[in-house]
Amino acid sequence: MMKKTVLGLASMAMVSVPVSLLTDLQSAQAQTTNCIYLQEVTTGQTSIQKTVSAQGLGHNNWNTDFMVPVGTVFRYFVGRVYPQNTANYQVAINLKYNNNTYSEVFSNSIPMQRFQLYSKSFWTPTYKQPYQVNMNIGSDINNVYSVAVLGCK
Repeated sequence: MMKKTVLGLASMAMVSVPVSLLTDLQSAQAQTTNCIYLQEVTTGQTSIQKTVSAQGLGHNNWNTDFMVPVGTVFRYFVGRVYPQNTANYQVAINLKYNNNTYSEVFSNSIPMQRFQLYSKSFWTPTYKQPYQVNMNIGSDINNVYSVAVLGCK
């Protein structure tokens, strides 16, 4: 059973960036802040596209886990969501630790516009390096989005 550490950041909003700036923003941020894209645990991809399925008894596809590389210490992380539908999205970000605990670092419902990049910077409130970053994203059934996480030194 996982223990939970909660950091109350529900009032913070994600930052929206027009899609035309996406490539420039990714390039600039990676260069100026020494960030790398983390790999999703099952596919090894750095960006995952999902279609929202119905929520029920733990059988949905709302969770996407990204691996934090062993031996690399990150000062902070950046979660990114790129919706293909204008809608409200429920976003929760959790950091998982080796001692079977986790920290919820963000949880909020966010009205998102189609084809705009939403980014949220966060850090570990426990000062421990997580082994995974969990992005839990829900919305109306059949809405499509892409999700990615960066680790920044």
